[in-house]
Amino acid sequence: MKKLKLVLVVMIAISSYAEAPNVGETLITVKNNYSHKTIQLRVTLISDECWLAVSGGWGLGYEDHHPITDLYNHTNELSYQTTTQTQDIIGIDMCYDDIGNTPVLGLGRYKIEILEDGSPTCSMNVDYRTSAYPEENADICFVYYADSNTLYISDESRLAGDNEKCWVLSGGEISYETDFLQPYPPDNFMITNRNQWDSNPQLSWSHSSEDDYWTGYNVYRRVAAGSYQKIAELSTYTTSYTDQYTIISEAGSNISYYVKAVNGSKLSDPTQSISVVGNTTYKNGHEANSLTFYLNQNYPNPFNPTTSISYSIPTDEFVNLKVYDITGKEITILENERKTAGIHQLNFNAENLSSGIYIYTISAGKYSSSKKLLLVK
Repeated sequence: MKKLKLVLVVMIAISSYAEAPNVGETLITVKNNYSHKTIQLRVTLISDECWLAVSGGWGLGYEDHHPITDLYNHTNELSYQTTTQTQDIIGIDMCYDDIGNTPVLGLGRYKIEILEDGSPTCSMNVDYRTSAYPEENADICFVYYADSNTLYISDESRLAGDNEKCWVLSGGEISYETDFLQPYPPDNFMITNRNQWDSNPQLSWSHSSEDDYWTGYNVYRRVAAGSYQKIAELSTYTTSYTDQYTIISEAGSNISYYVKAVNGSKLSDPTQSISVVGNTTYKNGHEANSLTFYLNQNYPNPFNPTTSISYSIPTDEFVNLKVYDITGKEITILENERKTAGIHQLNFNAENLSSGIYIYTISAGKYSSSKKLLLVK
């Protein structure tokens, strides 16, 4: 007896709601279901990562609108649809945005399951963390064979894997773009020396395990009952900051800090705030007027193999910060861009350098300064 093949073509579209009524972004074309099995597509959000995907057709300002959302159920079944027809198309609106309840696909990781008569036959995870999906190439197709319970990429050249990425499945036409996705706040934020009197607060954190992209960090401080002020903009891999304008003491004001991750123009939610008792060397809320051009001595010094370098600028300036060896040979460029007024701090990693004296030099507007640092291995 000849075996009958049940073919399901799964099409996952990231676009505005343009399909027929009752058909959503995830589509299954069911073919040759002669036994009239109950075929079910079930889609579940499998991680806490999910951003709203807003159609660019809604007007200026919405074309790259990807804030983190908590509108979706992260633990239970998100949505599903079934059919028992010999040939049918079923679909799912995978999630909704918060502006007008227009159905659009959220950017995140999803589990796609195919069930026959209530029993899962196969599943795969699809990674949609991208904001660069063109509508003219918005369908990704898979082929499911019921006789072998296997799921193939549309051309059947390979089996669908456990963690397919939509920008890979598209055949290279889609790039992995995360410029407009809001990052998650940093993990493990702490003040490592909060009980050491007469020292500067040393803040540390690690990047969130929830995402793999970010461009830097902002540090914020509040003195007593005042408002939080941004006191530092840090580079991508800097995960510590020493507030050299605050002294921890047994008596003084309650001084609180939090950190936000930065991804281009997007800011994460803040970390939890942590407080110390101490005093600031200039009035909170007036940093821009009180700051001067200044290059701080690196800390620690001597160091092995990383050290922190900070500087302050009272006005927005193009900043160039370089490290040289003792002979004047340029080693690396730490900063080469326009920076906003404030205190800035970054890390210098010398793991590939030999022990010795090095020079770091800053130029910002008409200001320039140099200091020595000592690497001891």
